[in-house]
Amino acid sequence: MAFSAGTTRSATYRVLATDYNLSINNVNYLGSGTPGTGRASVMATSVLNTSLTTATFTQMLFATEEYDTSGMHSTVTNTGRLTVPAGEDGLYLVHASAVITPAGGGFGLQVRKNGASSTGPSLQGAVANFSSVTANLAATCQITGLIRLAAADYLELYAIQNSGGALALMGSTQTHRFGALWMSA
Repeated sequence: MAFSAGTTRSATYRVLATDYNLSINNVNYLGSGTPGTGRASVMATSVLNTSLTTATFTQMLFATEEYDTSGMHSTVTNTGRLTVPAGEDGLYLVHASAVITPAGGGFGLQVRKNGASSTGPSLQGAVANFSSVTANLAATCQITGLIRLAAADYLELYAIQNSGGALALMGSTQTHRFGALWMSA
């Protein structure tokens, strides 16, 4: 599939046919087992049963990857980060999901850009979602959003819950995911 002409999103951002084609090559790569000719994309994974203290943001760490076309994630250093490589500035589709043990209360995920605190004013582009958790059913929380990133910008994923006690993310039974896909310049 190929697109022949670009379209204008706004006065300063242009989505060109080459951008579409590179994004499509990224999507075609997902699950194919061989890298495409697309732009940066990564899906970091974790099977950790991370303990969450109530009302405290906890950074999630990711020891493995489903794919990483441009070295955006390290399984050795700063394993909780997705870092934009040189030459890969642009608009990214970011997705994360995690599963928590059954309990009452709320559970949420937050994407932070460049180490911004959860209360800081620099959370522009961050996305968050809260799910209700019941005592009998584990909850999956997912967030997806578009974030504009430049080379060396990094994203981190944080989880929070408010059950009143400690709860654990259920990584050993449901793999947690944190990924980014370059969409356009």
